[in-house]
Amino acid sequence: MIALALLWFPASPWPQFNSAARQNAPPLPFETGEELLYEAEYTWFLIRGANIAELRLRGEYTPRSPAQTAEGEGDVWRFSGAAVSKGALASLFGVRFQFSLESTVEPQFLSALRTKKLDERNDRKLESENVYDHGTGRIIYTERDLKNPTQPAKVVPIRFSGSWQDIVSVLYFARTLPLKPGDSFEVPVVDSGKVYQIPIRVREREKLETTIGDVWAVRIEADVFGEDRLLGGKKGELVVWVTDDARHIPVKARVNLKRGRLDIKLSRMGAQASKQEAGANRKGEEQGGEQ
Repeated sequence: MIALALLWFPASPWPQFNSAARQNAPPLPFETGEELLYEAEYTWFLIRGANIAELRLRGEYTPRSPAQTAEGEGDVWRFSGAAVSKGALASLFGVRFQFSLESTVEPQFLSALRTKKLDERNDRKLESENVYDHGTGRIIYTERDLKNPTQPAKVVPIRFSGSWQDIVSVLYFARTLPLKPGDSFEVPVVDSGKVYQIPIRVREREKLETTIGDVWAVRIEADVFGEDRLLGGKKGELVVWVTDDARHIPVKARVNLKRGRLDIKLSRMGAQASKQEAGANRKGEEQGGEQ
Protein backbone atom coordinates (compact mmCIF):
# COMPACT_ATOMS: atom_id res chain seq x y z
CA MET A 1 0.00 0.00 0.00
CA ILE A 2 1.91 3.20 1.05
CA ALA A 3 4.77 3.19 -1.44
CA LEU A 4 3.07 -0.11 -2.05
CA ALA A 5 4.19 -1.65 1.08
CA LEU A 6 5.66 -1.71 4.45
CA LEU A 7 8.55 -3.25 5.84
CA TRP A 8 9.92 -6.53 7.26
CA PHE A 9 12.74 -9.13 7.56
CA PRO A 10 16.10 -8.45 9.20
CA ALA A 11 19.62 -9.36 8.20
CA SER A 12 20.08 -10.90 11.65
CA PRO A 13 17.39 -13.30 12.95
CA TRP A 14 14.60 -12.08 15.21
CA PRO A 15 13.43 -14.45 17.95
CA GLN A 16 9.74 -14.38 17.02
CA PHE A 17 9.77 -14.22 13.23
CA ASN A 18 12.92 -15.63 11.66
CA SER A 19 12.93 -17.26 8.21
CA ALA A 20 13.31 -20.79 9.58
CA ALA A 21 9.86 -20.46 11.18
CA ARG A 22 8.32 -20.64 7.68
CA GLN A 23 9.23 -24.35 7.45
CA ASN A 24 6.56 -25.31 9.98
CA ALA A 25 4.19 -22.46 9.17
CA PRO A 26 0.57 -23.05 8.12
CA PRO A 27 -0.37 -22.85 4.42
CA LEU A 28 0.03 -19.47 2.76
CA PRO A 29 -2.94 -17.13 3.35
CA PHE A 30 -3.20 -16.16 -0.33
CA GLU A 31 -3.67 -18.02 -3.62
CA THR A 32 -2.07 -17.51 -6.98
CA GLY A 33 -4.03 -14.94 -8.97
CA GLU A 34 -5.24 -13.01 -5.93
CA GLU A 35 -5.62 -9.32 -6.82
CA LEU A 36 -6.27 -6.47 -4.38
CA LEU A 37 -7.38 -3.05 -5.68
CA TYR A 38 -7.28 0.15 -3.62
CA GLU A 39 -8.44 3.77 -3.89
CA ALA A 40 -6.45 6.61 -2.30
CA GLU A 41 -8.19 9.77 -1.08
CA TYR A 42 -6.63 13.02 0.15
CA THR A 43 -8.14 15.35 2.77
CA TRP A 44 -6.74 18.75 3.80
CA PHE A 45 -8.49 21.98 4.79
CA LEU A 46 -11.25 22.56 2.19
CA ILE A 47 -10.32 19.42 0.22
CA ARG A 48 -12.43 16.49 1.42
CA GLY A 49 -11.84 12.95 0.20
CA ALA A 50 -10.35 13.84 -3.19
CA ASN A 51 -9.66 10.65 -5.15
CA ILE A 52 -6.01 10.95 -6.17
CA ALA A 53 -4.70 7.46 -7.00
CA GLU A 54 -5.43 3.79 -7.69
CA LEU A 55 -3.26 0.97 -6.36
CA ARG A 56 -3.06 -2.72 -7.21
CA LEU A 57 -1.37 -5.76 -5.63
CA ARG A 58 -1.22 -9.16 -7.32
CA GLY A 59 0.47 -12.50 -6.58
CA GLU A 60 1.25 -15.26 -9.09
CA TYR A 61 2.90 -18.62 -8.45
CA THR A 62 5.20 -19.59 -11.34
CA PRO A 63 6.41 -23.20 -11.66
CA ARG A 64 9.76 -23.61 -13.39
CA SER A 65 10.32 -25.98 -16.32
CA PRO A 66 12.34 -29.19 -15.83
CA ALA A 67 15.26 -27.56 -17.69
CA GLN A 68 15.23 -24.53 -15.40
CA THR A 69 15.02 -26.76 -12.33
CA ALA A 70 18.00 -28.78 -13.58
CA GLU A 71 19.98 -25.55 -13.82
CA GLY A 72 19.28 -24.79 -10.17
CA GLU A 73 16.26 -22.55 -10.62
CA GLY A 74 13.15 -23.43 -8.63
CA ASP A 75 9.53 -22.36 -8.52
CA VAL A 76 8.93 -18.72 -7.57
CA TRP A 77 6.20 -16.32 -6.53
CA ARG A 78 5.92 -13.06 -8.44
CA PHE A 79 4.35 -10.26 -6.43
CA SER A 80 3.52 -7.09 -8.36
CA GLY A 81 2.40 -3.69 -7.21
CA ALA A 82 1.29 -0.65 -9.19
CA ALA A 83 0.06 2.85 -8.40
CA VAL A 84 -1.17 5.55 -10.78
CA SER A 85 -2.29 9.11 -10.08
CA LYS A 86 -5.86 10.19 -10.78
CA GLY A 87 -7.75 13.38 -11.58
CA ALA A 88 -7.65 15.43 -8.38
CA LEU A 89 -3.90 15.05 -7.84
CA ALA A 90 -3.11 16.28 -11.35
CA SER A 91 -5.76 19.02 -11.48
CA LEU A 92 -5.18 20.43 -7.98
CA PHE A 93 -1.42 20.00 -7.61
CA GLY A 94 -0.06 19.31 -11.09
CA VAL A 95 1.41 16.01 -9.92
CA ARG A 96 1.32 12.93 -12.13
CA PHE A 97 2.97 9.63 -11.32
CA GLN A 98 2.99 6.00 -12.35
CA PHE A 99 4.77 3.39 -10.26
CA SER A 100 5.20 -0.34 -10.82
CA LEU A 101 7.24 -3.00 -9.06
CA GLU A 102 7.68 -6.73 -9.61
CA SER A 103 9.20 -8.86 -6.86
CA THR A 104 10.49 -12.38 -7.55
CA VAL A 105 10.39 -14.43 -4.35
CA GLU A 106 11.40 -17.99 -3.48
CA PRO A 107 8.39 -19.94 -2.16
CA GLN A 108 9.70 -21.64 0.99
CA PHE A 109 10.69 -18.64 3.11
CA LEU A 110 9.18 -15.91 0.88
CA SER A 111 12.54 -14.15 0.69
CA ALA A 112 13.11 -11.81 -2.26
CA LEU A 113 15.45 -12.79 -5.07
CA ARG A 114 15.00 -9.88 -7.46
CA THR A 115 13.11 -6.58 -7.56
CA LYS A 116 12.33 -4.55 -10.68
CA LYS A 117 10.88 -1.07 -10.30
CA LEU A 118 9.73 1.69 -12.66
CA ASP A 119 9.10 5.13 -11.14
CA GLU A 120 7.63 7.92 -13.32
CA ARG A 121 6.84 11.34 -11.83
CA ASN A 122 6.10 14.29 -14.08
CA ASP A 123 9.37 14.78 -16.02
CA ARG A 124 11.38 11.97 -14.36
CA LYS A 125 11.53 8.28 -15.28
CA LEU A 126 13.75 5.91 -13.30
CA GLU A 127 14.18 2.18 -13.80
CA SER A 128 15.89 0.20 -11.05
CA GLU A 129 16.62 -3.36 -9.99
CA ASN A 130 17.79 -5.24 -6.89
CA VAL A 131 19.45 -8.61 -7.52
CA TYR A 132 20.79 -10.90 -4.83
CA ASP A 133 24.31 -12.11 -5.70
CA HIS A 134 24.70 -15.50 -4.01
CA GLY A 135 28.40 -15.61 -4.86
CA THR A 136 29.28 -12.46 -2.91
CA GLY A 137 26.42 -12.42 -0.41
CA ARG A 138 25.42 -8.93 -1.54
CA ILE A 139 22.45 -7.22 -3.13
CA ILE A 140 23.39 -5.29 -6.27
CA TYR A 141 21.24 -2.20 -6.84
CA THR A 142 21.20 -0.77 -10.37
CA GLU A 143 19.39 2.45 -11.35
CA ARG A 144 18.97 3.96 -14.81
CA ASP A 145 17.60 7.37 -15.76
CA LEU A 146 15.44 6.64 -18.82
CA LYS A 147 15.10 10.37 -19.54
CA ASN A 148 18.90 10.57 -19.91
CA PRO A 149 19.90 7.31 -21.67
CA THR A 150 23.54 8.43 -22.18
CA GLN A 151 24.05 8.81 -18.44
CA PRO A 152 25.87 5.82 -16.87
CA ALA A 153 23.80 3.54 -14.65
CA LYS A 154 24.16 3.95 -10.91
CA VAL A 155 25.36 0.68 -9.32
CA VAL A 156 25.40 0.21 -5.54
CA PRO A 157 26.47 -3.03 -3.81
CA ILE A 158 24.66 -3.57 -0.51
CA ARG A 159 26.24 -5.81 2.11
CA PHE A 160 23.48 -8.09 3.30
CA SER A 161 23.24 -11.69 4.52
CA GLY A 162 20.23 -13.95 4.85
CA SER A 163 16.72 -13.29 3.56
CA TRP A 164 15.43 -9.87 2.56
CA GLN A 165 12.24 -8.16 1.42
CA ASP A 166 11.28 -5.22 -0.77
CA ILE A 167 8.34 -2.84 -0.43
CA VAL A 168 5.89 -5.21 -2.15
CA SER A 169 7.03 -8.70 -1.09
CA VAL A 170 7.01 -7.58 2.54
CA LEU A 171 3.23 -7.20 2.48
CA TYR A 172 2.82 -10.83 1.49
CA PHE A 173 5.43 -12.08 3.94
CA ALA A 174 3.78 -10.05 6.70
CA ARG A 175 0.47 -11.77 6.06
CA THR A 176 2.04 -15.08 7.12
CA LEU A 177 3.00 -13.75 10.59
CA PRO A 178 0.83 -13.94 13.75
CA LEU A 179 0.44 -10.13 14.10
CA LYS A 180 -1.06 -10.31 17.58
CA PRO A 181 -1.91 -7.12 19.52
CA GLY A 182 1.07 -6.23 21.69
CA ASP A 183 3.71 -7.56 19.27
CA SER A 184 6.52 -5.14 18.44
CA PHE A 185 9.70 -5.60 16.45
CA GLU A 186 12.12 -3.79 14.16
CA VAL A 187 12.41 -4.85 10.54
CA PRO A 188 14.45 -3.78 7.49
CA VAL A 189 13.44 -3.26 3.88
CA VAL A 190 15.79 -2.81 0.93
CA ASP A 191 14.83 0.08 -1.34
CA SER A 192 16.70 2.44 -3.68
CA GLY A 193 20.13 1.17 -2.70
CA LYS A 194 19.64 1.33 1.07
CA VAL A 195 18.53 -0.88 3.95
CA TYR A 196 16.02 0.81 6.27
CA GLN A 197 15.30 -0.34 9.81
CA ILE A 198 11.64 0.26 10.66
CA PRO A 199 10.04 -0.24 14.10
CA ILE A 200 6.65 -2.00 13.87
CA ARG A 201 3.96 -2.16 16.57
CA VAL A 202 0.78 -4.24 16.47
CA ARG A 203 -2.01 -2.44 18.33
CA GLU A 204 -5.62 -3.21 19.24
CA ARG A 205 -8.36 -4.96 17.27
CA GLU A 206 -11.02 -2.77 15.64
CA LYS A 207 -14.30 -3.48 13.85
CA LEU A 208 -14.23 -1.99 10.34
CA GLU A 209 -16.80 -1.61 7.60
CA THR A 210 -15.07 -2.60 4.36
CA THR A 211 -15.85 -3.61 0.79
CA ILE A 212 -15.64 -7.27 1.86
CA GLY A 213 -18.07 -6.71 4.73
CA ASP A 214 -17.76 -5.88 8.42
CA VAL A 215 -14.50 -7.38 9.64
CA TRP A 216 -12.30 -7.39 12.72
CA ALA A 217 -8.85 -5.97 11.97
CA VAL A 218 -5.64 -5.28 13.87
CA ARG A 219 -4.09 -1.83 13.75
CA ILE A 220 -0.39 -1.76 12.81
CA GLU A 221 1.84 1.29 13.23
CA ALA A 222 5.10 1.62 11.28
CA ASP A 223 7.75 4.32 11.85
CA VAL A 224 8.65 5.20 8.27
CA PHE A 225 9.02 8.97 8.71
CA GLY A 226 12.08 10.81 10.01
CA GLU A 227 15.86 10.62 9.77
CA ASP A 228 17.27 7.31 8.49
CA ARG A 229 13.75 6.12 7.67
CA LEU A 230 12.16 5.10 4.38
CA LEU A 231 10.47 8.51 4.12
CA GLY A 232 13.36 10.52 5.52
CA GLY A 233 13.20 14.26 6.08
CA LYS A 234 9.42 14.26 6.40
CA LYS A 235 7.03 14.25 9.33
CA GLY A 236 4.05 11.97 9.45
CA GLU A 237 2.41 8.86 10.83
CA LEU A 238 1.49 5.60 9.08
CA VAL A 239 -1.19 3.14 10.23
CA VAL A 240 -2.28 -0.03 8.39
CA TRP A 241 -5.24 -2.29 9.23
CA VAL A 242 -5.22 -6.00 8.29
CA THR A 243 -8.01 -8.49 8.90
CA ASP A 244 -7.65 -10.38 12.17
CA ASP A 245 -7.92 -13.84 10.61
CA ALA A 246 -5.65 -16.33 8.89
CA ARG A 247 -5.55 -14.27 5.67
CA HIS A 248 -4.47 -10.90 7.11
CA ILE A 249 -5.87 -8.96 4.16
CA PRO A 250 -4.69 -5.30 4.15
CA VAL A 251 -8.04 -3.48 4.04
CA LYS A 252 -7.10 0.07 5.00
CA ALA A 253 -4.18 2.43 5.54
CA ARG A 254 -3.93 6.01 6.75
CA VAL A 255 -1.05 8.47 6.45
CA ASN A 256 -1.22 11.59 8.61
CA LEU A 257 0.94 14.26 6.99
CA LYS A 258 2.02 17.76 7.94
CA ARG A 259 -0.49 18.99 5.39
CA GLY A 260 -3.47 16.71 5.26
CA ARG A 261 -4.31 13.02 5.46
CA LEU A 262 -4.16 10.20 2.94
CA ASP A 263 -6.69 7.36 3.26
CA ILE A 264 -6.22 4.14 1.28
CA LYS A 265 -9.08 1.63 1.24
CA LEU A 266 -9.59 -1.75 -0.38
CA SER A 267 -12.06 -1.26 -3.22
CA ARG A 268 -12.18 -4.71 -4.82
CA MET A 269 -10.69 -8.18 -4.65
CA GLY A 270 -9.83 -10.19 -7.75
CA ALA A 271 -11.40 -13.44 -8.91
CA GLN A 272 -9.16 -15.86 -7.03
CA ALA A 273 -9.62 -14.01 -3.77
CA SER A 274 -13.35 -13.34 -4.04
CA LYS A 275 -14.36 -16.96 -3.53
CA GLN A 276 -12.74 -16.88 -0.09
CA GLU A 277 -14.26 -13.61 1.12
CA ALA A 278 -17.32 -15.15 2.77
CA GLY A 279 -15.22 -17.56 4.83
CA ALA A 280 -12.86 -14.80 5.93
CA ASN A 281 -15.78 -12.62 7.00
CA ARG A 282 -17.45 -15.41 8.95
CA LYS A 283 -14.26 -16.18 10.80
CA GLY A 284 -13.79 -12.51 11.65
CA GLU A 285 -17.31 -12.34 13.05
CA GLU A 286 -16.75 -15.49 15.13
CA GLN A 287 -13.52 -14.12 16.56
CA GLY A 288 -15.24 -10.84 17.33
CA GLY A 289 -18.00 -12.63 19.18
CA GLU A 290 -15.46 -14.35 21.39
CA GLN A 291 -14.15 -11.07 22.78
